Amino acid sequence: MRHVALHLGLSRASFARLAISLKYIFLGIVSGSIKYALADMDLMFKLLDNKPEIQDAPNAKPLSSVGEGGLCFDKVNFHYQADRPILHEASFKVPAGRKIAIVGASGAGKSYIRLWRKGDRVFDGA
Repeated sequence: MRHVALHLGLSRASFARLAISLKYIFLGIVSGSIKYALADMDLMFKLLDNKPEIQDAPNAKPLSSVGEGGLCFDKVNFHYQADRPILHEASFKVPAGRKIAIVGASGAGKSYIRLWRKGDRVFDGA
């Protein structure tokens, strides 16, 4: 440490004060991070404790056949106004476990696909 202190032009006492200050700064950063992590963890446990609003009926039967979970849009049409179609027979498949990106100009139907409230929906196996 002596070589570092001399190289920086600091006396031993100044170097010691600097080292202690840096330790306290680091300790403050770490304790702040821990505080936020604990708050996030508390929120996560509260969310896990929530009971779902929708419950299975007491006599519900388990699903007998569930496929791989793929998603298919098959000839989906959508418009806000009849004279201005947004989607016209849009078709695509998303295999189970895959991610896709939907890009396009404003008003091209991206939000509709994300919200997906109408249209022909086919879920693999369901």
